[in-house]
Amino acid sequence: MKMNPAVLSLTSVRILTAIAVLAGLSIPTSTALQNVSFGLLVVAVMLCGPARAQIGAVLREPFVRGCLVFYAVFVVGVLWAPSMHAAWLMLVKLRPYLFTPVIFAGCMLACVRRGLLTGFGIGALLSAVISLVSAALHHPVMHGLPGDYAVFRTHTYHNSFLSFVILAIAAFWLRGRIAGRYRWLAAVVLAVCAVDAFLFVSGRSAQGVLLATLCALFLLWDVRKGLLGLCVLAVVAIALYSSSHLLKQEVARAQYDLQESHKGLLVEPNGRENSVGLRLYFWRNALAVIRHDPYFGHGTGSYRATILARDGSQGGANPHDDYLWVAVELGAAGVLAMLVMLWGCFAQACKLAAPERWISWLVIASYAMTSLLNSYFTDNITGTGFVLLTAAMLAGPWFNSSPSTVSHSS
Repeated sequence: MKMNPAVLSLTSVRILTAIAVLAGLSIPTSTALQNVSFGLLVVAVMLCGPARAQIGAVLREPFVRGCLVFYAVFVVGVLWAPSMHAAWLMLVKLRPYLFTPVIFAGCMLACVRRGLLTGFGIGALLSAVISLVSAALHHPVMHGLPGDYAVFRTHTYHNSFLSFVILAIAAFWLRGRIAGRYRWLAAVVLAVCAVDAFLFVSGRSAQGVLLATLCALFLLWDVRKGLLGLCVLAVVAIALYSSSHLLKQEVARAQYDLQESHKGLLVEPNGRENSVGLRLYFWRNALAVIRHDPYFGHGTGSYRATILARDGSQGGANPHDDYLWVAVELGAAGVLAMLVMLWGCFAQACKLAAPERWISWLVIASYAMTSLLNSYFTDNITGTGFVLLTAAMLAGPWFNSSPSTVSHSS
């Protein structure tokens, strides 16, 4: 007996939604689950008629085109890559950008994008709760260290993912989009994430970016009221710093690292790395390589081999700056393609109403700023997370009472 096409379509949508929840949950919690769920999500979209039907249309969207341009430059860069094996590994690592049209088409279904965002929120909150419990017990788990209680991800990733939840709750609250009966729950989640990110998990770049984007959020909300909000935020920040041994320690360490880096000290006798000094050292090495071929770089996947040939094993396999990484491999052409992708993301967000538009702008800006000190776009964890989260954020309204299943972004 043949199954009713409508029933089959509904079943495929439900399966796709369930996989989307897992994909969102995996971003702040598990690399293995993230890789598996991303692949399953691509397959599920292709097998789901309502989602697959959107692929042709989404190819016209700025976000999708930007991601494809970014990936295409790496494909072209294979032509002058010194190692086909390294080039292939780079293309595989950046595969989420190639599948952006498929992911975005899936997120055109309201239930799928909501499932992905809900899964991400649950995963981030779970990481914060476990972090706070491990801090209370003074027992680090997984990526945690004494005094730095990250859990599933390293501290910078951990705080970045929490910051996205904080921005989302704050934006919906300021816009008046959180119903009164849910405000207590939103306040609790907001407090848990903020306390954990600032008081129990280090990660200076993510903390700084969160403060900057919160300031921008207040101004996007209302310039006059926002200025008052900035004053309140400044008072809260001062209070947090005054009461937090971790924050004081992080500031002192940054100052010490900067002073020692001027002396050329990158690793202390006790083995502790000077993170500021190492970054400055890696950046100098990368800039020296870029000067040799500033326009088209040394080819896809060439960073490690190029730095190794020039500076040896101490030259750094990762510059901790995506703009420099792309410039080494693809020169100004690669950086331009990266900026085109970011422009496409911001342009796509303009199609949304507030607060979704605000949050999308701020999360994209968070990635752009954090990538000055880390490799967020080219890393597997955060790169895949970027494609998944940005597609879900930009594909349409997050919470919509419309009975229709498909919600177009235009």
